[in-house]
Formats: sequence, C-alpha cells, structure tokens
Amino acid sequence: MRNINYKGKKEICSICVFLILWMIAAHAATLPPDPDNAALLYYQAFLLRPEPDDDASASIDEVIRGGEPDEKLRKYLNLPGCRKTIEFAEAAATSGLPWVLTLHGIRFLEVALWEGFLDRVYRGWFIKRIEKRAVKRAEHIISISPFIRSTFEEQIRGKIYDIENPIDEAYFQVPQRATAAQLLFVGRLIPRKGVHTLLRAFAFLHHRMPKATLRIAGGKVFANESRTYPNGLKEFITKAGLQEAVTFIGEQDKSAIMEEYSKCAAFVLSSVLETAPMVIMEAMAAGKAVVSTDAGGARYLVEHGQTGLIVPPEDERALGNALYEILSNENRLEAMGRQAKKVAKQRFHAAAIARQTREVYYSIKGKRPPS
Repeated sequence: MRNINYKGKKEICSICVFLILWMIAAHAATLPPDPDNAALLYYQAFLLRPEPDDDASASIDEVIRGGEPDEKLRKYLNLPGCRKTIEFAEAAATSGLPWVLTLHGIRFLEVALWEGFLDRVYRGWFIKRIEKRAVKRAEHIISISPFIRSTFEEQIRGKIYDIENPIDEAYFQVPQRATAAQLLFVGRLIPRKGVHTLLRAFAFLHHRMPKATLRIAGGKVFANESRTYPNGLKEFITKAGLQEAVTFIGEQDKSAIMEEYSKCAAFVLSSVLETAPMVIMEAMAAGKAVVSTDAGGARYLVEHGQTGLIVPPEDERALGNALYEILSNENRLEAMGRQAKKVAKQRFHAAAIARQTREVYYSIKGKRPPS
C-alpha cells in the first residue's frame, strides 16, 4: 500500500512539474521580441521560432549575398515593430557569411529590477541564458561601452571591437539659450532611472537655491515595471511643495527634446543602472554639462570635473550637492559644457562612428577600406 501511494505521489508530482514547465514555456513563447539587444533578438528567433515571413526571408538572403532589395522588401522594412529585425538577425547568423553582433544592452541586469516574480526570476534566467549563448557564439562583437565588455568578458570568445553609439549631427547644432538654474532629465519614469532620488535631491537643492527648476521628459512604463511609480513621484512633489519648480512634460519627439537641451543649464541623470545612456551623449553634443550617477556605463561618458560630475547612485544628498555645485558657478558650468561638446564631437559624431564601423567590416573581410 505504501508502495502504491509513493508511486502515486511521484506521478502527481511529475504531472505538476510538467504543468508548471508547460505554463512557463507558454509564457516565454508570448514574450514580445526585445529590440534592445541584438543577442536577445537573435536567440528569441532561434528558441521561440516565431512564424517567419518566407518572402521577406528570401529577399533578405538575396540582399545579404549582394543583391538589390526588391519592392516587397522595401515595404516590409517600413513595417512597425522589430519582427523585421529578427528576420535580419536570423538570416545573418545562419547565412554562412561573416556576421557581427552588436551588444546595445545588458538585459539580464535590467530584468533583475523588474516587478513580478515570473518576470524577474524566470525571465531573468531565460534572458541571461540566451544572451550568454549568443555572445559565446559570435565571432565578431561590437561593444558600445567598456561596461558591456567587462560584463560579458567571461563569455566572449570572438574578437571584440569598441565602437560607441553615434549621435545625430542635429544635436551638435543645438543653440545655446539656457535658462539660469534650469535642469533637464530625460528618461522613462521607472525605478531603475532613480527619479525618486532625483526629486529628493532637487528638494534639497531648491531649499538652497530657490530659483532652480527641473523639467522631466519621458513617461513610458511597460507591463513588467511599476505603473504606480509615476503617481508616487507626483505625490512627493505635492507634499514637498515643488509644484511650481518641477514640470513633467511627458514623452517628446526629437525636435522638442533638442529644444529642451537648448533651454537647460545642465543635464541630470539619476539612474541605478545604465549601459551607455544616449541622453548623456546627446546632452554633451548639445554643449551641456552633465551630472550623473555612477551607474554602469555612465562613468565612461562623463569625465568628473571636466565635462560634468559623477556621484554615487541612490545618494540624494550627494546628487543635491553636485547639482548645487554645478549651478552655483556659471563660468565653470559653461566651460564644462564647451568641453563636453568638444569631447562628444571627437567620440560620438556620426561620421567618426561610421568610419570606425566601416573599418571593422573591411577588416573582417581581410581588406582595407578604400580611401
């Protein structure tokens, strides 16, 4: 009798485990393609096997081998979403030709900060696994930040090239129309961006410098992130009596953001995790000094004391002191902005990045780029 019960329990346990694994697999299969990392894009295509567009795949294969894109493919490329990116990633990696993997993000670190057990624990494991597999498989990798290189150092088996992200020429042409003591933050309103720390730091700053103002651009929140977070930020502003000093301007298009860069005296980023934040690079290109937390790749963009200031993450007092320091000396603020623009032009200008990328592709083919 005991034997029968034991076997029965084992069967029930096996069924339960199977059902749990089936539910998890079903959840994974419904995950949307992730546009932030080429490694994740390719392995989502490889592992989850979404239905391919056969006509588009055939056209892509033809283009990879030197053909011209046909009208069908041109229309396909104009479709929204990143299904087309997966098609390209899959076609490139399975073409038998040399291919390059560009790592834009470190997703397994980001999902560790998500809300929800299934997303944070299971999806975090899933993403970590597929990112590592992609990195190990790639023979050529472009890293946009030393932070990426150091994070994946143990997994990288191929050759790695350090090439930063490019910044549009338009940001270098932003006019200087700064409003005294006006700060700008650009980013999503999620805990990872540390906006709560920024607001506490700003409250400290505003007490010492009442003329200081803060404009916050951004607002998108995804399903696996805190939807109540933005409301908590606004409640804090009301309780702190900062309604006249802090303005939420929501998501803005490129031209509106460039106008915000033009009007701010300095840019601030308060994140707890970043890879190579484009907003810092854009602000530098626009000639603005940057105050940033020492979060991931930010330290490799801002030279402390030269193009801005770096402070520890989640330290509102240090951030508030840095903001006061940078805004209270106008001559130093302007000098930092000029140096930031100079550095940005040398490192991030699209022409310089295109030249470096071109050299990588030619070197992989064993050729020198034409002069």
